[in-house]
Amino acid sequence: MLKLFIYKADNKMKKIISILLLAVFFYSCKQTGEPYIVGEHIINEAVYASGEVYPTQYYFLKSPKTAPILRILVKEGDYVLAGDILVIMGSTDETKKIRLAFDQVTIARENANGNSAILNEIQAKIDIAQQQYQQDKAHAESYHTLAATKAVSLQEAESKLLAAERSLAEVNTLKEQYTVTQNRLNNQLLTTELQLADVSRQYNDNAIRSNISGKVYSILKEEGETADSDTPILMVGVDNAFKLELSIDERDISKITTGQKIYFESNTYPGKQFKAFISKIDPVMRKDLRYFKVEALISDSTFFFPQSSAEACIIIRENANAIMIPFGYLNGDNICLPSKTEKVMVPVKTGIRINDLIEIKAGIVAGDIILKPAVQ
Repeated sequence: MLKLFIYKADNKMKKIISILLLAVFFYSCKQTGEPYIVGEHIINEAVYASGEVYPTQYYFLKSPKTAPILRILVKEGDYVLAGDILVIMGSTDETKKIRLAFDQVTIARENANGNSAILNEIQAKIDIAQQQYQQDKAHAESYHTLAATKAVSLQEAESKLLAAERSLAEVNTLKEQYTVTQNRLNNQLLTTELQLADVSRQYNDNAIRSNISGKVYSILKEEGETADSDTPILMVGVDNAFKLELSIDERDISKITTGQKIYFESNTYPGKQFKAFISKIDPVMRKDLRYFKVEALISDSTFFFPQSSAEACIIIRENANAIMIPFGYLNGDNICLPSKTEKVMVPVKTGIRINDLIEIKAGIVAGDIILKPAVQ
């Protein structure tokens, strides 16, 4: 338990009707005892809370669907960036499909490349055919000149011309074959890329990425285990910046405001006290347990272990001046005061009780003399 002066208001604190709404009433004290001079006391008031320590930003990575864990790509203590793949869900068959699709794309890309073996073979035939055409063309032109001088027959010249035409036709046929083959290979590449994209989409659906940059604090599952949307696989959070997540009783939440100081202890550092400040108040009550969630930023630079338990005191008032009287001087919600002619009952508004003393917030002031009701 924290070594603080912890004072908590009575859970059944009675409400006093506002003096602004009703006139103060007096009536005679039928029986009174010893007098008491009202004075101020220095008090500390705090609200007890319990909770856990967490990084200021964290999340539990979960699978979007029920599936086996194929690979966990990180270890505890690793630092990751937002968007990094941390876990791959699914089976080995799905991984094989990805590899096969990737290999098919690689082969198709190599085949569609201008330097591929298939296209190089056709290009080599084109080069040979073009050389043959150039030779045949030269012979045809030569024989055509010779035929004009009657050195060769016209029939021989026409024969060389036909050979050149056949060579040119072979070149054009091979070029067309090259274009058709190239188009076919490009279509095959497109088909395999679409297949890879489809398989990759399924892979990406199974690849769970980090939402934030930070540290892997804990791995809660193992490869081969089945995970679902309700079961965390691992925890990622920012490093060296921590907060408290506290549970506040619904009867105390009205006293809590942002900026209030907190003293707390963690079981991981027994006997050592740390300081924090309220940073966030969840205004919605957790109906199942009847509490409110409050967050507080830890001002200490100590490394804390996430999810370690903590006990805290939220300081409501520290070293505050307050009117305190012995509890036995109360008569219900009234106090007996002596006057010049008679003793009267004055209604008061009470605050916290500390041992045998109770705070008086309204009705009397320091220096007043009050009378203790006699035991009847």
